[in-house]
Amino acid sequence: AEHQRRAAPHAVAEALAGRMSVPDAEVAQSYEARRAQYVTAERRSLRQLAFPNREAADAALARIRGGGTFDAIATEMNRSAADLALGTLAAEEVIDPAVRQAAFRLERGVPSDVIVGRFGPVIVVADTIEAERVRPLADVANEIRFQLQRERAQRDMLDMHDRVEDERAAGSRLAEVARKRELPFVEIAAIDNLGRDPTGQI
Repeated sequence: AEHQRRAAPHAVAEALAGRMSVPDAEVAQSYEARRAQYVTAERRSLRQLAFPNREAADAALARIRGGGTFDAIATEMNRSAADLALGTLAAEEVIDPAVRQAAFRLERGVPSDVIVGRFGPVIVVADTIEAERVRPLADVANEIRFQLQRERAQRDMLDMHDRVEDERAAGSRLAEVARKRELPFVEIAAIDNLGRDPTGQI
């Protein structure tokens, strides 16, 4: 007996997607709606010098303002690079809200005022600042257009399924329906109920 099976849903979706027309205005509207997907947030390489109390932090800040350096004070306090490093982070990755707010307002290399954070008083410095990067619409328009085509195709698949089944019920063979509707068609000559061909392959 001849056994016929419809192509996998993703193949049908691909075939339908190619027929979908998506206007440029709709692509632009989708870009704005999904803009966060195309933005790489600003990141800063941060170091933090923690103090046992506010008085010690204020004294260190006074020395910095008087010409001392963040690194010199860290050395005097026997703080290693690992003790100081917070990492290269986006704002949302900084756990302490007070540190986050202050650190992302700093100029590069300029130590902060004393920040009374969740874990005590600290002074923070941003060693590097990687600006926010946005992929422009021109770079992602084709990608967005394809996504919209796929989304529409997925919605249309159920309707297509019903139309195909109606034609089969009216006596059309599946291969004829596939050709008529320009859909991918796969014919498997022989297969058992476990999905194996005559050689035993799935």
